[in-house]
Amino acid sequence: MDFPFMMYAAEQEGDIPTRTGKIQKFIKLLAQESDPNDVDRQYDIAYLCGLDPNSFTANEINYIEREVSRLIE
Repeated sequence: MDFPFMMYAAEQEGDIPTRTGKIQKFIKLLAQESDPNDVDRQYDIAYLCGLDPNSFTANEINYIEREVSRLIE
């Protein structure tokens, strides 16, 4: 396995603290919640992941919603 692919895979798992990595971690943790629509929990998890929940772009929100839905189905 080559290094760039390993870094990409780690980022997709939320193991690297880039913005994308933090969002991936946020998605994984949010999907584990009993109510992923609970705004208070969303904020708590976002801050836990090192994200400001007020800084998400519209594209990021759409991506997060799609991925969380996919993971909880």
